[in-house]
Amino acid sequence: MTHLKNKYSLLMDKIQFENESVETKSVKSLVSSRSNKTRLSASESRAVDLRVKAESEKIKLQYVKKEVAMKKEQFEKSLQLEVLRQQKNAAAADVEASYLEKHSQCETQHGESDILPKEEISAFERTSQYLDGLSSHTKNLYQLRQNCLYLQSSPTLYKRRLLLLRQWNRRLFTPYLY
Repeated sequence: MTHLKNKYSLLMDKIQFENESVETKSVKSLVSSRSNKTRLSASESRAVDLRVKAESEKIKLQYVKKEVAMKKEQFEKSLQLEVLRQQKNAAAADVEASYLEKHSQCETQHGESDILPKEEISAFERTSQYLDGLSSHTKNLYQLRQNCLYLQSSPTLYKRRLLLLRQWNRRLFTPYLY
């Protein structure tokens, strides 16, 4: 009987040990499945991060391409503008040279000492006087507009100043009659 009891206790111990090992295995499998899920979600999030980074780099590339194209276009236009300026300067120099040649021929024929005829000198003086007056008028225009901004709170003063401004602009942009 003792022998049976010993066998029984060994058998029960063995069963109990197997149950514990099964429980341990199931816990380990749960932990390992969780860590696998965690590893998968971490790798998936890393993949998503890399996809987002790749997309942002593609967008940056498109932006840089557009910026380079715009800079090329701007550079080409600045070169075209430089060519046009040089053409303008060349044309002006050509006109001036032809004018001086024409008047040097007239001077030798008529013996005049002035390059410009007197009518052209007076027209030049009148134009310069007009431009000088125009610059003083623009200063007054700026002051008048500042006053109008200040007086906008009062409708009657604003209307009065606006009327004065319109009259002044008519006077400013009406050419002088000589």
